[in-house]
Amino acid sequence: MDKLHLMKGHKAFTSIIFFTLIITSASGQMKDKLQVGGYFKLMQITSFGDDIENTQWDYLFHNRVNMKYKFNPKFKAALEFRNRIFFGEAVSNNDDYGEIVDVDNGAVDLSWLFIDADDVVGLIQIDRAWMEYRSDHWMVMAGRQRVNWGINLFWNNHDLFNTYSLVEFDYEERPGSDAIRVTRILGDEHWIEAAVKYPDSDSTGVAALRYAFNMGRYDMKLIGGWYENDLVGGIGWEGNIKDAGFKGEAAYFHPRKNENEGVLSISISGDYYFSNQVFVTAGYLFQDAQSTVENSDLIIARFSRGLSAKNLMPFDHNFIFNVTYPLSPILNGSLMATWSPGFDASFLMGSLMYSLADNWEIGAFGQAFVYNDNSWNNPVNSIYLRVKNSF
Repeated sequence: MDKLHLMKGHKAFTSIIFFTLIITSASGQMKDKLQVGGYFKLMQITSFGDDIENTQWDYLFHNRVNMKYKFNPKFKAALEFRNRIFFGEAVSNNDDYGEIVDVDNGAVDLSWLFIDADDVVGLIQIDRAWMEYRSDHWMVMAGRQRVNWGINLFWNNHDLFNTYSLVEFDYEERPGSDAIRVTRILGDEHWIEAAVKYPDSDSTGVAALRYAFNMGRYDMKLIGGWYENDLVGGIGWEGNIKDAGFKGEAAYFHPRKNENEGVLSISISGDYYFSNQVFVTAGYLFQDAQSTVENSDLIIARFSRGLSAKNLMPFDHNFIFNVTYPLSPILNGSLMATWSPGFDASFLMGSLMYSLADNWEIGAFGQAFVYNDNSWNNPVNSIYLRVKNSF
């Protein structure tokens, strides 16, 4: 990294920290009205394939600021954004890296590159900007928000408004949508909600209803509406079988303008807490009418890009298993594995999280993709080391 770009990165880093400190200080002066939180992260990323000698080293500085302002008991607003500075071999080896990360799928582009150099890229993205009105029986929220209709922990085919990828572990907040949402409370555990996502093109608009009610020991949800180029209808449930959690989502997507066959997507999961605090989740996802996967490059791309509620994985049949365990009061471990028998492919991710102090955390994460094509192949591996400070 040359001196000029190093100075730009240093100035941007200093400005981000200075701005965050000012906002945090202001919240202390207006604690009854303004709430401010967020974090700083510094992460090293090591990537390699079958040949470990061809290793790539990258770095990410990530700052997030969450602000909420309460005008009165019924009205409040929020603004949340993240600042990221990328540097390392991925930036240096890709002339278009700034264009790759500077993507905003909302109706309004709220993403800005403040550094776009050969070896460092800086990006500001606003992913929450909303106002809310709430009374005893009504809630209205307008603006960039997360419309969270999913039930399962991992695969959510009811997540019509803002689908996310399994591989994006460092984005806990998940994407938002430019939408209007209206909720009417009809009674205890009984309500109806309508949401409309403003389209940024002819095919990305979403308008749907969700009706929630209780049936015995289960919370039930029905959805229906217009999803991009499809009509969609579905059912979801959440309850228990004895001491184990049991959840599911089923949705059918039918094309509105052509004669293509519809897509049925079903995801179910079970979870259980053991007495030693081990938490286990197992799930299954079925999607019919999916495109044929021909090579590992396409699979890897589909894991993180081009996802939709009706296309959560590159394969028809998918299984997932996840286990988390507190190894000590300050050390937590987890392991997740997927398996898709049609292509005999698996995605693996593990983590270790260590609490250094009340607001400090250090973590190690690993990801690997493997598949069997007459022999086992391991084309993608990544190791992440991250330090996080929350405020």
